[in-house]
Amino acid sequence: MLARRREWWAGAEARLAADKLGEQLLPLLRQLEPLTLGLYWPLEGEFNAAAWASTHKLGGDAIGAALRA
Repeated sequence: MLARRREWWAGAEARLAADKLGEQLLPLLRQLEPLTLGLYWPLEGEFNAAAWASTHKLGGDAIGAALRA
């Protein structure tokens, strides 16, 4: 099962699914942006909310600093 997950995650379908999930989360994250929101490192093959938020300039310098640490 892990091999199938890795294979799927490496494909275009997974990137599209992650983008769609992020697009659905964007309004909520923008609404919560002034508050503290904990984003954790994903397990292999899971949506990486921290990286997605950083790419979309959410959370300002706090997320970028956490990703560089």
